[in-house]
Amino acid sequence: MINYSAFDYLCINVANAKGMDKELFETRIQWVKDNFHRLEEVDISEIDEPIPYVKALLSLRNACKTGKSNAIVHLDSVCSGIQIMSALGGCMSGAIHTGLIDSGTRPDLYTFVQTTMNQELIGSGIVVDVSRADIKSAVMKSGYGSTKVPRDLFEPMGVLTEFYTAFRKVAPVAVAIQDALLTTWNPEATHHEWVLPDGFHVKAPVTIDVEKRIEIDELNHTTISVQYTDIGTKENGRSNVANAIHSVDALVLRNMLRRCSYDPVVVRTAYQLIHAQLEAPRAPVTDCDVGYYVELFTKNQWVDPVILPYIDEDNVTAIPEWILKKLLRLTSLMLEHEPFELVTVHDSFGAHVTNLNRVRFWYKEILAELNESEILTSIWNQLGKIGTFKKKANIADLIRGGNYALS
Repeated sequence: MINYSAFDYLCINVANAKGMDKELFETRIQWVKDNFHRLEEVDISEIDEPIPYVKALLSLRNACKTGKSNAIVHLDSVCSGIQIMSALGGCMSGAIHTGLIDSGTRPDLYTFVQTTMNQELIGSGIVVDVSRADIKSAVMKSGYGSTKVPRDLFEPMGVLTEFYTAFRKVAPVAVAIQDALLTTWNPEATHHEWVLPDGFHVKAPVTIDVEKRIEIDELNHTTISVQYTDIGTKENGRSNVANAIHSVDALVLRNMLRRCSYDPVVVRTAYQLIHAQLEAPRAPVTDCDVGYYVELFTKNQWVDPVILPYIDEDNVTAIPEWILKKLLRLTSLMLEHEPFELVTVHDSFGAHVTNLNRVRFWYKEILAELNESEILTSIWNQLGKIGTFKKKANIADLIRGGNYALS
């Protein structure tokens, strides 16, 4: 990963607000430097977000004047849903087109789907030319199992088939995961539930629209129709796709907070206990009060810092060696950088400019660990399916070397 200076990130912040967030970081930084003395004079029609642009520019000018900055700069994930599915399923193409794996460019999956559609349509006389906002909506909603938005946009043009063909070419494993999760719907269930590897319990109710007529005695027994939403069962449903992937998205967010805004005393103590146990193993205790997490970590092949506050001299002996080794690496990496405040807004992560290299590092590391995990199989099994969801490839090391997972 290429690291940038605090000044570079202030420049990136200005360029992002102008609308250059699809460019390479170096291009954004250089544009600000080239236009440094006329940044206030940029035509407002050329700026995507005028108010954030002014705020970013004031932060840059203040830093240049004082040599200090208190600016919080946000970097957004590139199509986080497809990113997560590509990491979970080991999809090289999906990872490249969402910035997880470097391709030499700052990728834009949404635009690339449209480009691929037009390649499919060569010779037909049809050219798909829709706004980025429209193609983004179609791709994003389709990735979560929706059919309405793509159909409404592309069916009138006669290119709905080409849309799905292009989407499958660009992010084939994401489509396969979507198709698999669609089969997990239980028509007899009033809710679907699963537990994430950090112990977070997801319980997604099945909601149905109900219409009833009620009689009002005080109005001479007049009847009116009332519509409301209730919990019930549905023969068919598509929400397991979005709910499952969103739940992993939330796991990523919780891990970003745990790894960036950690308690140094807790992490250092856990590191010392783990290191001592690996160096001179003691006989395990019979009663392990962290067994719940050990079971979750084993099932998901995922190790989470949520366990760190609960590790003590006794129960550390009951934690399997493979988990201890992963925890040792995790705590060691956490202690490399002082804890700092992280601001999260969905898949946007903000921090002081001196900490943004670490934000980018942890986001890539967590996505790499998703690829090494069995979280998808765990959710699959908890939704009633038998077997293992096979990953296409191990791409964890390639993800760790990327630059544009957050942009």
